[in-house]
Amino acid sequence: MEMEPLDAERNGDLPDGELLAALARGETWAIDRLYDRHASYVYGLALRMTNDPQLAEEAVQDTFVSVWRAAAAFDPERASARTWLVTIARRRTLDLVRKRRRHALPSESTDLAADAAPDPAEEVESLLLAQEVRSALEHLSPRLRQAVEMTYYSGYSHREAAERLGVPLGTVKSRLRLAVQQLGRFFAGGDGKT
Repeated sequence: MEMEPLDAERNGDLPDGELLAALARGETWAIDRLYDRHASYVYGLALRMTNDPQLAEEAVQDTFVSVWRAAAAFDPERASARTWLVTIARRRTLDLVRKRRRHALPSESTDLAADAAPDPAEEVESLLLAQEVRSALEHLSPRLRQAVEMTYYSGYSHREAAERLGVPLGTVKSRLRLAVQQLGRFFAGGDGKT
């Protein structure tokens, strides 16, 4: 059952998690609020990933359609609403990039490869590095890993991460510095633990 528009206006300041819960109940006004709050960030993320404004716009649309369809699957115990939404945005953007590469005409494929796409060796190297980074993150303590994931993967500023974690800004910066040191030792051949 959808809320009256007046009620929806009064609920414009609801946290993202509550908006997702409303959307899961079929209250379609909630997708407008989520879109208003996050569309520009999702567009920026998709544009950085694709370097193509048209594809980035398509990624935004696909992301919010996916959020609408999957709102009932959101679990606030597993991730924040923003992290969940950003994860969907990254997946949808990657899906679109892969789809475009699969369906490119031979001449377009050549142009894409020459202009934007890395060569296969670079792609393999990038995938291997991503796997190494994921593996290295598993060696960090939960507090350090959480600081890294919030700032580097979820796009939170240091100040936003501090607020969400309920710790001083200096604590977040210290955790990030320690995480970078441990990751550096991990990649230098050590186990990264102190």
